[in-house]
Amino acid sequence: MNPIRILAAATAMEIAAAAALLAIAGVGGSRNGWLDVINNFAPMIMAAGLIGLGLAYGTLEGATRVATVGLGLIAVAYGLVLTGPELARLRVPRFGVGPRFSVLSANVWHDNPTPDLAVSSIIALNADAVFLQESDGTIQASLARLKSHYPFMSDCPGAGVQIFAKTPILAQGCGSTAAPRDLVWIRTAGPNGQPVTLVTTHFSWPFPPEPQRADRTNLARQIHQLPLDDMILAGDFNTTPWSFAMKTQDNLFAPLKRQTIAWFSWPARLDALAQPWPLPILPIDHVYSGPSWRLALMSRVRIPGSDHFATEAAFTRVR
Repeated sequence: MNPIRILAAATAMEIAAAAALLAIAGVGGSRNGWLDVINNFAPMIMAAGLIGLGLAYGTLEGATRVATVGLGLIAVAYGLVLTGPELARLRVPRFGVGPRFSVLSANVWHDNPTPDLAVSSIIALNADAVFLQESDGTIQASLARLKSHYPFMSDCPGAGVQIFAKTPILAQGCGSTAAPRDLVWIRTAGPNGQPVTLVTTHFSWPFPPEPQRADRTNLARQIHQLPLDDMILAGDFNTTPWSFAMKTQDNLFAPLKRQTIAWFSWPARLDALAQPWPLPILPIDHVYSGPSWRLALMSRVRIPGSDHFATEAAFTRVR
């Protein structure tokens, strides 16, 4: 047999078996937070299953081919079940009538090597409000320039997140021991002078699962103490839509509606190579809005030096 064919056959069996095992383990994520971490990579596991069964079909024969294709199909079916409902929600934003309110949510990266360029890029986008995560790193010294464009900002000492606004802050609050430390909210004036509640946060990593679970539960408790109808919540949630954690989160945050549907945002930069990266593979940065808002436009934005793509979202008020 051709050596290349032998290598391809062996690769097919290994890839299909690994993808099937990960898929089966991921199903247990509904009850186990550690296993749910696997589900964040569901599209890649599905792709591995497709590669495995494709190679198997072309290089294997008989029962070995059937078994390997079957393993690949397990991974494909798993991926479709988890990602299908999310992809079915993809839609084109409807343009509403009336003035827009735009927000920019950006994880600027704690070790950003080009903070001045990052701030210049944020100013150039000219959003009505700016949500920053990991703002307590190298970019901190450059934020004075941002204040000249956004004279009103949240005041939460020790937090790694901040909100900058063009209009005066009517009320504000911070995270505490009973909520994510990296949490701030403000209430300010939106379109036509009507108030708007803005919230940003930065969740823990999903492993170990308990800190992020606490972030999620406590944030839900805190936002339900604030006006939800006019709320815009955005940040780095370190959670993908195909995880059971995100399904729980969407339910906890209702009536807020997640607008970032299959919205891939990480990575934007390969830190080891100190180079930008064009193809994000994980949708972990999200934007939610209350019933008073209709999404008019959303775009992915590269912030110099950051390892996340930022999200710019524009809303029109419907009530």
